[in-house]
Amino acid sequence: MEIFARLEVHGGRQILAELFSGDEGVQIRLRRDTDITVEAHLGPWPETDDGWDIASKALFETDLAHAAAELDRMALKATTGMGTTLRDEG
Repeated sequence: MEIFARLEVHGGRQILAELFSGDEGVQIRLRRDTDITVEAHLGPWPETDDGWDIASKALFETDLAHAAAELDRMALKATTGMGTTLRDEG
């Protein structure tokens, strides 16, 4: 059975990575629900067997902890207008 999605929990919230066939070819959709839903896409790769193989490998190799942090930064910027870097205040 081919793996077409991964779901992990980082920072107490879920991040979903899934393969899908988009308008431009095979892509990986990253989705994280915080106060708002943030979504990002990786790819595209060709809509061929090789393209799906490459995308599947990329899905497996994607660091979802890092992706979750990046999506959290995007959500912070969208909801507060703050910059894209988070700093420790202490």
